[in-house]
Amino acid sequence: MAKDAIRAVFGAIVLSVSWPFGPAQGQIADIGQFGVWTAYAGRISSGKDVCGLRTSGQQRSFHIKYFSGNQHWTIHLFKNDWHIDKEMPVRIRIELGSGYRSADWGGKALPGQGQSPAVVEVLVATEGSQEFWSAFRQANEGRLTFVTGNEGTWRVSLTGSNAAAAAMVSCIRNMGRTRVPFDSSPSRPFDSTPTRPSDPSPSRPFDTTPLPGFFDG
Repeated sequence: MAKDAIRAVFGAIVLSVSWPFGPAQGQIADIGQFGVWTAYAGRISSGKDVCGLRTSGQQRSFHIKYFSGNQHWTIHLFKNDWHIDKEMPVRIRIELGSGYRSADWGGKALPGQGQSPAVVEVLVATEGSQEFWSAFRQANEGRLTFVTGNEGTWRVSLTGSNAAAAAMVSCIRNMGRTRVPFDSSPSRPFDSTPTRPSDPSPSRPFDTTPLPGFFDG
């Protein structure tokens, strides 16, 4: 997704949740709080509709989003002390409960722009992702590992994740889709392929031989 679209959606979320990062753009609002997860929906300044989930803590934020018309869903990761000077390749791995472990997913770390923070972005193909969503809804805790960089592992509570995912599915259906990209197909016992983040001297989500958590364990 284009860098300006990332900034736009984050800025729009700022408007609805009063985060201290950058100007608001677009119109996005929270639609429900489920345990530690918040569901939100709206339209970014480019005109695309978005449905998303987020959980935050310890100056970190983990978002899962679906933008209308895409054949993938998007993970956005934020951390206050990340210093990313330029776009860098990253890889992450997600484990949910004891039964799900993703492939190493590739993405990119993007520098902050103005008052908008640096972000790690990973795109995950909707096809074949049902196993992830099933585990996300059923597990109690997840672990997000930065395969690149020196960022520590994030432990992520999944309290409320089942209801939050149901709210996201409802949101996507409200976009006019009769089939939800990751919720209506039969489950599959394999992963789709997406990556991890870069460096500072606090921490980063990628390697400086090209930055990498959340709830550290």
